[in-house]
Amino acid sequence: NMLFWSFCLLTFVQCVAGLIVSTLCRDFVLDEKKDLGLREEVFRYYGTFTRTFLTMFEILFANWGPPCRVLTENFSEWFSVFFLTYRCVLGFAVLNVVNSVFVQQTMKTA
Repeated sequence: NMLFWSFCLLTFVQCVAGLIVSTLCRDFVLDEKKDLGLREEVFRYYGTFTRTFLTMFEILFANWGPPCRVLTENFSEWFSVFFLTYRCVLGFAVLNVVNSVFVQQTMKTA
């Protein structure tokens, strides 16, 4: 039961963060004055909700450098603050809560 709600919390936070990033990137992707290659690269990571959700999952659990660099180098350096905050909050706070739920459930069964 707790594992399910922890998963729901993690998914919700990733969706909200993804929606924020996707909304901020929308104008960049639609701006025809920008280089088409850069816009396609940003679209590849943040163009749709599913792409953004997958990218946010990748940022949290995998190699977070390339998706972060795409926005910081091509769009705005302020995204580095967003991604560092996102990684710290989710990586240290939320994942530690999920980890403690696993430990608590293991202790109950032992």
